[in-house]
Amino acid sequence: MKNNKDLYNKILCPICYTPLRFMQDKVICDNGTHEFAIENGVILLEEPKNYYWGGWLDYVEMSVLLNEVHRVGWLEALNILPNYKITTIQNIIDERRATWQFLLPIKERKMALDFGCGMGSISIGL
Repeated sequence: MKNNKDLYNKILCPICYTPLRFMQDKVICDNGTHEFAIENGVILLEEPKNYYWGGWLDYVEMSVLLNEVHRVGWLEALNILPNYKITTIQNIIDERRATWQFLLPIKERKMALDFGCGMGSISIGL
């Protein structure tokens, strides 16, 4: 493309679906409520940094959980969460969500990429 600006003007905001307006180092949706950075010519259409997939933990809870994961490991770290979140935890670690893994010819010492893995239940199965 000769002019990335023309391309940017054809992309819609992934949150409110309005056209994006090109600025110097970012794009802003037409209603002005969402903006996304541009780095090396790529629009970073990512969620705000204080959001986690599923919304079951806020930024502070996730930060505490991640610190605990580094200290004691992921399975043990889940124990620090409140009891009312146990259903979500059980859903995350339920191996039935990744039963399709047995259809893949994966052997020891192979690698897999789980891109956009959400909370990682498929990654755990792999």
